[in-house]
Amino acid sequence: MRPDCFKFVCSSSGDSFFEANLPRNIIFAIETLEQAGGVNKFLELFLNHPDPDTLGQKASETMLTLSMAPCYAPNLKNSPLLGDLFFDEKTGAIKQKTWDKYLAWDPVRMLDRFKSHASQLRFVLLEAGISDEHGLQLGHRQIAVKLAKLGVPFENKEYPGTHSSLHYRIEHRFTILVKKIMESQK
Repeated sequence: MRPDCFKFVCSSSGDSFFEANLPRNIIFAIETLEQAGGVNKFLELFLNHPDPDTLGQKASETMLTLSMAPCYAPNLKNSPLLGDLFFDEKTGAIKQKTWDKYLAWDPVRMLDRFKSHASQLRFVLLEAGISDEHGLQLGHRQIAVKLAKLGVPFENKEYPGTHSSLHYRIEHRFTILVKKIMESQK
């Protein structure tokens, strides 16, 4: 958290509540990676495909899962991912040490570690679809409870839709944030 740089925050279906949404991808990822012949072959297929969306939902979820490794558990020695997966690629067993690294980046947990930083925020806008297939609205609800306890002004909006049906709300989000920023300058 960087309250010295950011005073107003918007989370549009932002990753949170990792316990609920990340482990469910293990099954898709293992199946997809095995069918492709491993991580390297899957990445080659996905990245060289003219339209990866046509590879299907399992491929997309697998790429999402792989792309989190360098973000949450960076490891430059683990090529080509440059990060560690939180599960065993053969059995699906959770690798606790790596999983703990992922959890350390979960905003729900980060609010506990960075209370003094979070309390300096002037406004937080949380938005997610009621039917978000990753359950991110649940993470936002947990974040809202913690923000309320810290006395941070926030709005938690849930709208009809899923994780991918949120683009029409962009203008709405900017309107709210600009209004809050302008109000703070009076």
